[in-house]
Amino acid sequence: MPLLLVLLACTGKEPVDDSAPLPLFAIVEPAEGSTVGRCFTAVARTNGVTLVDPTTHPSNADGEGHWHILLDQRYFVCEAEACDVRIEDVEPGPFTLVGQLVENDYTPWLDEDGAEVKHEVPLTLTDGGCDTET
Repeated sequence: MPLLLVLLACTGKEPVDDSAPLPLFAIVEPAEGSTVGRCFTAVARTNGVTLVDPTTHPSNADGEGHWHILLDQRYFVCEAEACDVRIEDVEPGPFTLVGQLVENDYTPWLDEDGAEVKHEVPLTLTDGGCDTET
């Protein structure tokens, strides 16, 4: 127990609970409630899924897929954990970033209950340009 207190005192953070089950798919950046400009990087983590480029891996394979960012009936394809996003025709203010895990053939990935695997992150969009780092 003394070691735990020393770590907490040095880092200022609570220790991570490694016993919690990892989700199959989650957007980890930007964090829920963040403010983003029109260009930003979204980062997702997967548990048991290898992210691949669907153009070079067009056939479904166990444990392989990619993810989409869904926005107003459109989607951005993301074949790696980090995905650059550019939002041009959405009014500034609150919006929800939706990420969806998909198979190599673009069909939605289904969890053990048959539900599509998605993660929603509420954000606020500013009217900042894309020529600066966000």
